Amino acid sequence: MSSAPFFEVDTTYRHYLPSGEPSDEGWFLVEMVGTAPPAFEHHSELLGVAFGWRRGLGPNGIVEGLGSYITPDFAGWRVEALGDPPAQ
Repeated sequence: MSSAPFFEVDTTYRHYLPSGEPSDEGWFLVEMVGTAPPAFEHHSELLGVAFGWRRGLGPNGIVEGLGSYITPDFAGWRVEALGDPPAQ
């Protein structure tokens, strides 16, 4: 397991673009983090996989729960309390 930063359980993250602006990905509350046994490892998931629940702009433009979410990609996610996105 690498010492690179990765998601932590019971933590809320918000996703940001490389420019530093919040993205439309919204917030991600991490419920579980795991790594695959050696026979199931994949190079894209060596840091692990995070599972949880996402909240953000829905198809109607309103902030709402977006359901379950799974990702091995920590890029762009920063620890941040849940809140409403700035007006667009």
